[in-house]
Amino acid sequence: MSISILVFHLLFITTCVYGQLVISTSGQSGELCGQYHHCLSNSTCVRSPGKYVCVCQEPLRGNAKLGCVSEKSATVFIQSDPHMKNLYHQFVSVSTPCRYRVMEFFYDHRYVIRVYVDNFLYKGGEFYANSITVRAAVSSVPFTTTPDETMLTWSAVHIIGDTTSIGTYQFMEWRGTETTGLVTPSEQTRFMADGSEIYTEYDEVDNLAMIKIATVGFSMWFRPIDRFALEEGLPCMAQVPGVVISVETDKLAKLQFNETDLSSTPTGPDLKASARDLDMDLDMYAILLTLRNTQTDYSDSTECILANNNFKDVCRRTDKQVKTINVCGHLYTDRKFLSCVQSRNHTFMARIFSDCVQTLCDYRSPVMCEVLKSHIIEFGCVVPKVLEDYDCNSLVQP
Repeated sequence: MSISILVFHLLFITTCVYGQLVISTSGQSGELCGQYHHCLSNSTCVRSPGKYVCVCQEPLRGNAKLGCVSEKSATVFIQSDPHMKNLYHQFVSVSTPCRYRVMEFFYDHRYVIRVYVDNFLYKGGEFYANSITVRAAVSSVPFTTTPDETMLTWSAVHIIGDTTSIGTYQFMEWRGTETTGLVTPSEQTRFMADGSEIYTEYDEVDNLAMIKIATVGFSMWFRPIDRFALEEGLPCMAQVPGVVISVETDKLAKLQFNETDLSSTPTGPDLKASARDLDMDLDMYAILLTLRNTQTDYSDSTECILANNNFKDVCRRTDKQVKTINVCGHLYTDRKFLSCVQSRNHTFMARIFSDCVQTLCDYRSPVMCEVLKSHIIEFGCVVPKVLEDYDCNSLVQP
């Protein structure tokens, strides 16, 4: 793997525009493996009759089209549209137009790391990751199980990924501290409060953005979808889009994962079992976790902040949350609805989800419920079947 670190290269151009660092790459990645997939440049293609598989070089393991990691590291893979393989080796689809927290962990009673992914709704009504954010904090006093937020000094890196033409990737990077907000990366924003570096690299061969914090053994890779290839009906998965989040083996003994996150932990809990306990399917349970675990003021867009606020403010009881997500969550998963929204205005989805939550949890008005459905029809879309079949007359004020 060839790495250029913020230097000028024919395929690797760095400029500062409107407060962010802009990096362009147009690498060909590794060898072609099958009809159109490419392996990573440090991986190989194993061919057998009717089957082509990208394989990581020993002793690494993982997804050789997206990220190879050490054998015993704790790793989350989020591939394509987007299907997550979490720390417990379970697969879950994450359908939301809003930024969501994938993982939180504490290290050595001093560090707090929170990892976020933001989806975008692309042609065909499918979500793909289009940005990543890592927030890292140092506590001024050691903590045991849960840190005191007032004792934490935060730093952050935010990277948006896109393509500007077929095969040409663009990454935009911002950094921030407690005092700066998100600004152009600089020497001041490279380090955490204790001097630990938050390090970024951009791979001009494999078209990957990477964030690393060596102190806690944390690494993260990110490649966006080739949007232009997707829009023109060309193979858009030649270089597989997705996110890899990994923590090195030698750090795990001092590390505590938040077991309520989508990432779970290497020893559980089992998300499918947790979903069954609440009488939810796994897709709806994933949406529930994205709302519960993402800070209200960190939900990105105005529409997403409103949706998050409405969910947390008016659906405080677990039974209400479950009943509401089991209906409103289909606004984020119904393929016909997503395809319709994508061709018009994807922010409408978060806004109508927010209205749905408020209607079912707060207003509890049959009239408002019917108005909600009519708004979707007026927008030119088909009401998701679960919402369409929902009996608005069952809503009564408590």
